[in-house]
Amino acid sequence: MGIFLLPFFIFIFAYFFPYFWAMAISSVMSLNIKLKFQILLSVFLFVFVGFCAIYSFIININYILFLAGFVIGTPLWVFRFYSNKRTSKVRFYIGLVATLFIIWEMEVPQQIIFHALTKDKTKYDIEIVDYNYTLPVNHKRFSVGDAKQYNDCVDDPSKCPLLPMPHQFKHYVYENRNGKEVMIAKLYAPYYSSTNLMLFFDTFKAGGDIRFYKHRYIERKGIYKYLENQKSSQKGENNGNK
Repeated sequence: MGIFLLPFFIFIFAYFFPYFWAMAISSVMSLNIKLKFQILLSVFLFVFVGFCAIYSFIININYILFLAGFVIGTPLWVFRFYSNKRTSKVRFYIGLVATLFIIWEMEVPQQIIFHALTKDKTKYDIEIVDYNYTLPVNHKRFSVGDAKQYNDCVDDPSKCPLLPMPHQFKHYVYENRNGKEVMIAKLYAPYYSSTNLMLFFDTFKAGGDIRFYKHRYIERKGIYKYLENQKSSQKGENNGNK
C-alpha cells in the first residue's frame, strides 16, 4: 500500500512544502526594513531550511524527499513568486509560521537531538543499583523489563515527551535469585512522541505498523556485556586495593 502513496508523498514533500518557505523567502522584500536586512533575512531563511534538509538527510536517508523538495522546489517557487509579484507581509508571516510548523512535523529538531544522543551505539547509559549480581550475565538468569514511563509512552502518545532527552528512564535489568526477580540496574535511553505527519508517513512506509513514538532498539547482549565488564572492572579494582 505504501508504494501507491509514493506519488502523494512526493507531491507533499517536493512540491507543496517548498511553496511555504519559498513564500517566506520571497516575501521578505515586502517588510519595512532596510534592503541589506531584507537580503540577510532571505539568505538566513534559505540557509536555515537548507541546513535542516541536508542534515536530516545525512542522519536519516528517509528525508531524501525533503532534500529533493528543497533543491528542486525552492528555486522554482521563489522564481514564481518574484515573477508574479505575489509577495506581501501577510504572505511572509504565513510562510514563516507554516515553515516552522512543517519542520516540526517532519521531526527535524527531534531527529537532530535524537541523533546527537544516540550516535554512539557502543555506550549504554546504565545505573547499576546492585553490584551483587553473578557472572556470566545472560538471558538464562537475567531479563530486561520496561519502565512504567516507557510503557506509558508506548500505550499513549500523549504521555511521550515532545523532544528526546538525555537520561530518560527506559528499562529495568533484573536477576533471578532463587526464583525472585531482583533489580540490579536501570537503563536510560531517549525516546519521543511521533508527530502526526511522520506517524502517517512511517505507518505506510512500514506497511501498516503503527508506532506512536521514536526510539532506538537497545541490544540485550550489549547490555549484558556492559554489566559483565563493569563487574570485572570492579573485581579488578577491589583486588588492586587489597
